[in-house]
Formats: sequence, C-alpha cells, structure tokens
Amino acid sequence: MKKVILMFICVAAALGLWAQDREAEVATVLGAPASVSRRVRVGDVRLELRGVYLLDGLLWFSLRASNGSVVDWRGSPMRIVIGDRRVWKRRARQELTLTTIARREVLLVRSDSAAAFCYGLAPRLPGKGQDLVLEWRERNGDRRMSLRLDRKDILKSKKLDRYASR
Repeated sequence: MKKVILMFICVAAALGLWAQDREAEVATVLGAPASVSRRVRVGDVRLELRGVYLLDGLLWFSLRASNGSVVDWRGSPMRIVIGDRRVWKRRARQELTLTTIARREVLLVRSDSAAAFCYGLAPRLPGKGQDLVLEWRERNGDRRMSLRLDRKDILKSKKLDRYASR
C-alpha cells in the first residue's frame, strides 16, 4: 500500500512539473511571429492558422479564431487527423487520429471577439496522397471548419528556441 501511495505522489509531482514546462512552451508558441497564413470561414466565424512551429521535439500549430456573428461559437475540442486527400466512391476512408500532447484551447468564442490557441503533438508527416486535417466543429451545431495541410506545409515549419526571448 505504501508503495502505491509513493508511486502516486511521484507521478503527481512529475505531472505538475510537466504541466509547468508545457506552459512555457505554449507562451513561446503564442508569442511567435506569424509564419503561415491559412484561413477558413463559416459565416462570420473565421479560423486562421498563424504558424506551424517545431519546439522541444513537438510540432505546434498556432491558431486564431474570430467571431463576427451574433451567435457565440461553442466549439468542441479540435480533431487532428491524417486522412486521404481524395475519397473515392465505394472505398473506405483511411484516417489516423493524432493525439495532442500539449494544448491551450478555447471552446467558447463570444460574438464580436477573437481568441488565440495552440496545439502541440508528436511530429508526423502525412504520406503520399494524404493531408493533415485540423477540424473544429461547433458543439451541437452544424457549423464546422477544416484546414488541410500537406506535407510541404509541415516541412516548412519554423524552429523556435524557448530561451531566445529571455
């Protein structure tokens, strides 16, 4: 029993240090200058990819959402998948869902406002005929946005140094 409690304390301490370390990375990514400009718009809600960065072995996506509509955007967590570029009739769709290691996400964007957020995941390139898709849907709604990135966009990612700003 004592071993289990000791192990739990060690894991909790490690996770606490890990979370603090990731907060510094998130601040660095959100403060970085924009390197890519991709936008998608649904009505008056706009999702903009500000940059693709590589920091401490993670691939980071910096995003900005702005809501110009009267209705608030209540989003679900972003879904990041590697999927086929073209989907043929009568053929199964091949998708690989990627798990995010670190993130700062916004699930509510009020009307006439904007918010910045980012996601960090293990670097992975899409294969031939595939794209990396960032899909953001409205919770219990019909509005959804998706940004498609091909292999070249990810290979053009900017390398950031966390300690350069100090």
